[in-house]
Amino acid sequence: MKPDTNDNSSDLLLWFLGAWFFLSVAMAYVAGSTFATMKPERLRQANEVFSKLDATQERPLALKYVAAELNRRFFLHYGNAQLALGLVALILATRKRRRIPLFLVALAFALAVFFRFHLIAEATSLGRSIDFLPKEPITPERAHFDSC
Repeated sequence: MKPDTNDNSSDLLLWFLGAWFFLSVAMAYVAGSTFATMKPERLRQANEVFSKLDATQERPLALKYVAAELNRRFFLHYGNAQLALGLVALILATRKRRRIPLFLVALAFALAVFFRFHLIAEATSLGRSIDFLPKEPITPERAHFDSC
């Protein structure tokens, strides 16, 4: 059976794939910028807010922890959004009944499922286990986190 070329599912599919791609690009920016934003020297009122924390050791560690927790939360919600967008894209791709686009969307959705339920969970667990460990010497946990 030949798919109906007059429906808008192809346009809708492209919109959802575009949103999915845009979300990935935006997440890359957000995840890359939180640690830079949380540096004490970049925060306008860090001295007032963190006056009880030592400026050379405790303050940077506290801010690094906050940035790490923000990133973990962002990645969790990003994973959920990927699943929602991917599921809609997969439904739209099945309506077209074209094998290659359907296969590619299904593959992307499978990767999103793997990312959400395996990689995010493992990165969160490993990240929390090394949050307060010193950078040197390299611990087995940090080596495992760095290799992922």
